[in-house]
Amino acid sequence: NAQNHFFERKKQNFERISQEHNDNLAIKKAIIAKAEAAMHSTDWKETTALMATLTEEWKNTGRVPREVADEIWNSFQAAKDHFFNNKRKFTEQHRITLEDNYAKKAALVARISKLQHSTNWRETTDEINDLMAEWKTIGPVPMEHKDVLWEAFITARNNFFKNKDENREKRKHQFFSKIESR
Repeated sequence: NAQNHFFERKKQNFERISQEHNDNLAIKKAIIAKAEAAMHSTDWKETTALMATLTEEWKNTGRVPREVADEIWNSFQAAKDHFFNNKRKFTEQHRITLEDNYAKKAALVARISKLQHSTNWRETTDEINDLMAEWKTIGPVPMEHKDVLWEAFITARNNFFKNKDENREKRKHQFFSKIESR
């Protein structure tokens, strides 16, 4: 009788554990579904946070039946890997784009620096305005270079227009002096 009682309780315990494992399997399948739904996302920041949350949920969920444990883990990991590989590729490409933009803007700074002392007012004004329009179309550069490039560009531009304004005032003053001396 004692043995029957023991084995009956043991059977009930295994059934309870089996039910827990099946419940955990359902939870983990739902986590996999969320990860697979998000794995093509390009909202890098939000989806990275989501993947971290899903990983934490995965860890906090108990065991699943042994026969499917590797399979569902591999499914979950595949969804995460897909997202993070895409994010890594995007980040690398973005970094290359930023460096290309840096080179383009540095070339503009070099061109405008040469023009800032020109006295060919009309042609240089047009060229500087063209450089400004080109600057606006290039796009972002690495953050550590952004302010330095912009300051160099805008300083050269402002120097040219300051010289142009001073020359205009000088010519205007000369013109009025000639008129008054007549």
